[in-house]
Amino acid sequence: MKNSYPELPVLAFRRTSVAMADVIAHLAGLPVPTEAKRSAYVMFRNESANGAKGINNNYVGAQADSGRWPAAFDARIVGTVAIAENGTGRPRIFVAFRSWTDSVELLIDRVLQRGLYVGGRTHKVITMAVASKRDLARAYHKEWVTGSATAEPGTEAVSSFLSMYDQAVRLFADDAPGGAPRAAPATAPAIPRTVPSEANADISADRLNALSLAGGAFPIART
Repeated sequence: MKNSYPELPVLAFRRTSVAMADVIAHLAGLPVPTEAKRSAYVMFRNESANGAKGINNNYVGAQADSGRWPAAFDARIVGTVAIAENGTGRPRIFVAFRSWTDSVELLIDRVLQRGLYVGGRTHKVITMAVASKRDLARAYHKEWVTGSATAEPGTEAVSSFLSMYDQAVRLFADDAPGGAPRAAPATAPAIPRTVPSEANADISADRLNALSLAGGAFPIART
């Protein structure tokens, strides 16, 4: 494995967690389209087991052995962590983030750059119009989970994804006229601590990082 951040310290693995209520509040305050927030919400839950399984504040499986992430995130990456990858058991190198908010914002950046939201168009693994929530479930499985244009999610994974997306619609209201994002409702529905195992996927394919790295970072204002 090649460490793409050799200038940063190698850190001991530290299991971190974050309350989903905090993630929801942070997503709600970002100046990005509502559909991107909805997609990022579902993906964050899947990738982190509802915020319970962070790797040194990395909740999206961002790896450090397939190339560097956009330079806009350099100051937010504080080190690297070597640990076995979920799903495959292979040793991998992951980035460690300064804060869980950095992990959320990297995910939002990738969602936007890769068209992984309703109304978007994917283009890295497969060129696909994402016209509905069911399209998004399929696109997520192809582009993010497996890195395979021919892969299809199972029935349980789709059902879980659609259920979480419907919750995201309640959490993040449609954009106001003119494109201004609306605020999230004051009361969020309860979120379980676990999700079905088939849906609880990690970013585990080597090629996914390499495919993601070419895009530039979306300018996100910190809150």
